[in-house]
Amino acid sequence: MIGRAISCPCLCPAGKFNPMYRYLVLTTVVALVLTASKPALQAADNESADATKDEVALREGTWKDVVTLIAKHPGKIVVVDIWSTSCLPCMQEFPELIKLHKKYPKDVVCVSFNIDYVGIKSKPPEYYRSKVEKFLKKREASFPNFLCSVDSIEIFDQLDLNSIPAVLVFGKDGELGKRFDDTLLKPGKQEAFTYQHDINPFIAALLKK
Repeated sequence: MIGRAISCPCLCPAGKFNPMYRYLVLTTVVALVLTASKPALQAADNESADATKDEVALREGTWKDVVTLIAKHPGKIVVVDIWSTSCLPCMQEFPELIKLHKKYPKDVVCVSFNIDYVGIKSKPPEYYRSKVEKFLKKREASFPNFLCSVDSIEIFDQLDLNSIPAVLVFGKDGELGKRFDDTLLKPGKQEAFTYQHDINPFIAALLKK
């Protein structure tokens, strides 16, 4: 409770309210609030920046690393998209992999396996990282992404592939359910498969089992 006029700084000597006191109080309160909230705001900004930074990750690996990853997700369907930035059809279909990831975040694990590296000594796998990361980040590919660390020819031989794009779908048991590649190309068709007409229906059927 306010005492006598002359003992309270919010009043003028004549006993009237001092408007400067309100100004001083308000500015002090604002300063205290801003000071107290600054660390929290900075922390939030840092967390947001980290989330954006970690949203898309790319690591070097071999097909063995992909197989290891598949084994870590029993009970889930794993879709592995084998692609390259030099393959136009691959990049055209890649957004469909993103949609698949967003549609079934709990039931389907999407994986991209980039094979840009072609074994040239002067252009090691790391040489392609910037270009591949740029492509992935632009499309917000926030799932496991591998940059193949061996000559792409080895991957073609290992998986018995003739060309890309190629997509391998593994069932909940970890076994290969179906491979989508150029062997599915029908006479008169330009595309062997698409996510929309071939892969997505196949995955939907697997999920119902």
